[in-house]
Amino acid sequence: MLKLSLTQQARSDLADIQAFTIERFGLEQWPIYQKRINDALLRLRSSPMIGKQVEGLPATYRRYHLGRPKGAHLVYYKTDASELLILRVVHDSRDQSGITW
Repeated sequence: MLKLSLTQQARSDLADIQAFTIERFGLEQWPIYQKRINDALLRLRSSPMIGKQVEGLPATYRRYHLGRPKGAHLVYYKTDASELLILRVVHDSRDQSGITW
């Protein structure tokens, strides 16, 4: 299984998601959604090719969709032989062309 690392921007994204979730849906909802995110990251660590390549981004970048019913975020990441690096975690309604890396 690949080592998991997060960029500072991905950490900031997750903190923003946590704050929004708690504010909008209540403190009780955050652990539920946090588990969903963590489960997705575990899946990516063991099967990193399940994400899709994204046109216009470097060939090493991939995207994995955490779809509905609870939340809808895109996890942008890249891998090498030993590491899964989470680049960003952004809501799927966001204009993806404006994402900074």
